[in-house]
Amino acid sequence: MTNLINICFMGSPEFSVPSLISLIEANFKIKAVFTQKPKPANRGKKVLKQPIHMEADKLGLPVMTPKNLKNDATKNYLQKLDLDFIVVVAYGHILPKEILDIPKYGCINLHASLLPRWRGAAPIHRAIMAGDDKTGISIMLMSEGLDEGEILSIQEFAISEEDTINILSNKLAYKGAELLVKTISKFKNGLISSIAQKNHGITYAEKIKKNDQILNFNNTAKSLIRKINALSPVPGAKCKIKGEIVKIIKAELIQNTEKIKEGTIITDDLVIKCKTDSIRILSLQRPGKKIMTSREVLNGWKIKKNQNIEKIIL
Repeated sequence: MTNLINICFMGSPEFSVPSLISLIEANFKIKAVFTQKPKPANRGKKVLKQPIHMEADKLGLPVMTPKNLKNDATKNYLQKLDLDFIVVVAYGHILPKEILDIPKYGCINLHASLLPRWRGAAPIHRAIMAGDDKTGISIMLMSEGLDEGEILSIQEFAISEEDTINILSNKLAYKGAELLVKTISKFKNGLISSIAQKNHGITYAEKIKKNDQILNFNNTAKSLIRKINALSPVPGAKCKIKGEIVKIIKAELIQNTEKIKEGTIITDDLVIKCKTDSIRILSLQRPGKKIMTSREVLNGWKIKKNQNIEKIIL
């Protein structure tokens, strides 16, 4: 593959790292890496660089961390790079039209859903939470609208009942990186063309908020397990037990038809009644403590059956 394809790569989280590495291994020329600014770690600890920033440092690539892209300095910098493409993978900033117009062949985005389903910030989380049986990678030419660009390539993957956000994100990150390299090469060489997205089946994957993390036991056991899987281990699905807000890391479905109030702990091993069926908590994390199995937690934290899960007030 030619090494004359000049790219500015824009990404931030761990999800974007395989794409950057794959582009370099395919001999694309990475002229610069743009990422979000370093952020303080939990509770005022030291400032941490984004995963893509750390990877770019290891590779000796120039890194830029502008607050946004709506400034002349950024525009002028990018114009001087003689770019064929800007490649965006989970960057976290919107690209204005004046930036979209800079590269010779356009701006390409890798998005972790089967567009137009789950446009937006949290497509993998939302697909798991909704109980989708499939998701995928869409690679598109970027436009000004949110994930509305024309599709260059798309690849579908099944979602299993065991898939957590980490498992599915990891799979999509690596499979997406492979597809990205193939797509850019084919597009530049005129072997593929873009196709407009369908105008039906459009949904939006809103960013995960605090109220999304609360487990409501008035819902079905299946839906609660999907939420736990979608949020585990970070930011975590939460409920309140004995005055503590705990993260539920893993749970399993327990079938039962007993007429018991939702949110009641019905056994000594943390089986909790839901609207239909129940869930058994297998691992959890108390505030300020490490993730532990429910058996380990119950050795030092006495929780009796017939207690009720308490309401979380945001």
